[in-house]
Amino acid sequence: MKNQFAIKTTMWRWPGDNGWFFITLDKKLWSQIRSRYPRGMVKIEAHLGKSMWHTSLLPHTQSESYLISIKSQVRKKEGIMEGDVVRLKFTII
Repeated sequence: MKNQFAIKTTMWRWPGDNGWFFITLDKKLWSQIRSRYPRGMVKIEAHLGKSMWHTSLLPHTQSESYLISIKSQVRKKEGIMEGDVVRLKFTII
């Protein structure tokens, strides 16, 4: 399995006051990664537009998928908002 992935998905905001923003991996990609990393978070290097940062794939039981948080700094630099469709590339590290 390759360690590099590219996804196109919608950015959404976690309910509540904290203002965390995420994207959700699709089930097929989740299953592929989960088979290799069966427990916990998976460290990644994420690329969105010209921005790069280190974060983790966060397991999310309700959606049976992983979430990736999109930092405020990245959202501002790339001019993206809740509901925008984003293209994100990431590498498992």
